[in-house]
Amino acid sequence: LQFVTFLEENMTKRLLGSVLAIVLTLSILPILSTKADAAKINAFYDRKKSLAYADAHWNDGKGLCAEFVSDCLKAGGLTESYRTRVCTLYDALLSNNYGRSYKLKIFDDSILESQNKGKIKAGDPIFYYCNRCKEFNHVSLCNGFNSAGFAIEYSHNNPHNGYKRTYTYRHCGTYDWTLYSISMYDKVTIFGKKTNIDAPKI
Repeated sequence: LQFVTFLEENMTKRLLGSVLAIVLTLSILPILSTKADAAKINAFYDRKKSLAYADAHWNDGKGLCAEFVSDCLKAGGLTESYRTRVCTLYDALLSNNYGRSYKLKIFDDSILESQNKGKIKAGDPIFYYCNRCKEFNHVSLCNGFNSAGFAIEYSHNNPHNGYKRTYTYRHCGTYDWTLYSISMYDKVTIFGKKTNIDAPKI
């Protein structure tokens, strides 16, 4: 009888110990998961490093425009944003909550700073949406504004200093574009708020 009682007590202790271990594990997991997610999503964007890379590599002849801008952003600290196509780079930056998209106002085929306050600054990518093709065909990196207030762009193998845009693609010409900036956040964390996208759906 004593032996049976001993077995019952021992089994009860083991059962309670197992239940306690499960409860502790389940209570700790959300904390560990949150820390892991925060570490995964947390990112800092260094605009100066991105622009320094652009200045050193805009004319190296390697890759295409999306690869060039991806490399610039990677140099600035956004290692998860690398893409080889313009549309997928645009989508990756927004889906990772790296910045907010703005439709830019165009003055005689160029970007005038005074008309786009708060929408674009040095280190932000500029995406060209062709209204005829109905797709993104080009991307550049804003390098601030010249003395006349027009945007300066690092464009792969074709930099643009302010007035009169020179980029053309297939039958799109030089004027049939809608331009979008992605105003990059300097810091992104898991607690960052998702933003509304003022841009065409891909």
